[in-house]
Amino acid sequence: MHILYQSFIRSIWWNTFESVIYNAILITHQWVLFRIIPRATYGLMGLLFSYIYLTAALTNIGFDYSIGSYWQDATKNKSSFASYIWHAMLPTYLLIILLAGVLFYSGLHTTYIDTNLYLIVVGIIAGESLKKSGKIILQLMFKNRITAVVDVLSIIGYISMVWGAYWHYQEITLCTVFVPLLIAAWASVVIFYQIIIRHYFSLPASVHTKIPYGTIAKQRAYSFLNTMMHQLFSGNILTPLFAIHLDLASIGIIKLISQSCQSVGTVIHNIFGLTAHALFANAKHMNLTTKQQFFYALTYKIHQILYAFIIFGIINYQKLIGTQGLPHANVLAIALYLVIMFSENFFIPYEKVFLTEEKSHYLASIQVATWIGLFFTIRYIATQSIFISLCIVLLLRILSYGLLSLIALRAWNIRPSWQIQPLFGLAVTVGSVLFFLWW
Repeated sequence: MHILYQSFIRSIWWNTFESVIYNAILITHQWVLFRIIPRATYGLMGLLFSYIYLTAALTNIGFDYSIGSYWQDATKNKSSFASYIWHAMLPTYLLIILLAGVLFYSGLHTTYIDTNLYLIVVGIIAGESLKKSGKIILQLMFKNRITAVVDVLSIIGYISMVWGAYWHYQEITLCTVFVPLLIAAWASVVIFYQIIIRHYFSLPASVHTKIPYGTIAKQRAYSFLNTMMHQLFSGNILTPLFAIHLDLASIGIIKLISQSCQSVGTVIHNIFGLTAHALFANAKHMNLTTKQQFFYALTYKIHQILYAFIIFGIINYQKLIGTQGLPHANVLAIALYLVIMFSENFFIPYEKVFLTEEKSHYLASIQVATWIGLFFTIRYIATQSIFISLCIVLLLRILSYGLLSLIALRAWNIRPSWQIQPLFGLAVTVGSVLFFLWW
């Protein structure tokens, strides 16, 4: 077995460990907070969290997806590595400084928080951005064990500080929530970048490798556009379509589906998306046959997990969603919506290949064309028929996937694996039936 593929498999296991433990602790923490603090305080806390992570995502400007494009060239020597990381990270932090300064001098932040808390929030945004960038760099180096352990220890340390402060002061305030987050974020930054700096000093001091930063900037812009277009197929855009035709009970189910699919998608991306990006970035200069084998193996593993969710969902759909008593048309519309939301996960392998092979303009072009189709659907059809609208949206997703598959087949002759492992499928089916019978 190829040593790079072995590193990929180990990375999957460590990312799985991190995703499961991290999200379980975080969800439990949020649930307890929700139960003990005033709703208004919890709402403001949620607003600040959304602002922090939305700003961190927007100011990323495609860093996560573009950093792997010339990773093999960048790691040939000290000079190339330092220059590559500097050029990749500089736009993000200039934008953070600009946005923070504009918002501070505008005084808009004083509507909800004081200046001290605002500076804490800015520090968290900078820390979380540095942490995320450092984590991506370490994942490209297949240091997933380190990132997994640090992230788990970070969330444990954060939770301990929050509840330690609660035990001492007998109350939860915004400061007792966000100051620990600031400390945890920057502690992770220190650890991550110490390892990155050690890696830098381990590289040879040979002649600087020429890297086309203009090409990388274009790829980064296309990647950012692709990421933003993905948001059009999120629950934030599609859920309002239902408000035109469906009752509030059905809308509640739609919101539950959105949250569930988002959680599943986040876990799958953390496990497979990051490791796939590292795999293809390190395999960029390998022969085509090796890349084809990697792609086939990657899709095989991702599809097994997706099949498990599909089988479980088909068997337990009504029990989980609670569609009893709803009109048949509403149930059908909800089922279509679930398929649309879940379909995003099938795009992960192709997106990673296109990004690392510098073909992200295809991704962006397909996403823009899909957005145009979605716009006309919302504008002219959504008010008439929710069922037809969802069928069109689903057709757009199928056409997008088909185009990506066709382009990848012509460019690299890569094909996905659609096989299902028989014993795995049987085990999932039996488990799903037992859940249906006894839950």
